[in-house]
Amino acid sequence: MEFNGKGEPASNYYRVSHEIAENPKFLRLSVGAQSLYHTFCRLRNRYGNEQGIFYRSNSGLANDMGVTIVSVIRMRKELLKNGFLRWQQGNNGQACQYQIDHIHE
Repeated sequence: MEFNGKGEPASNYYRVSHEIAENPKFLRLSVGAQSLYHTFCRLRNRYGNEQGIFYRSNSGLANDMGVTIVSVIRMRKELLKNGFLRWQQGNNGQACQYQIDHIHE
């Protein structure tokens, strides 16, 4: 198997740690927020740099998931509130910056 610069499988797979998937705090998230987290894992694997930072617009995320932009914003707020995500708003219509946070209390 070939790996990318982030130590993840290079194609057709993305990694989600058992530490996250079995974390009680993660399991208390809404199903939508959990789904968005998995979408972020996939996007990080495909588009992220070596630090795992990637960019995506709200409309791009909504399209990726088949949901509304309002739903994306609500799910993102839930992930941010619970410490599963780092996010920086894009300027003047630019895509937002994302980084998945793997360290939790």
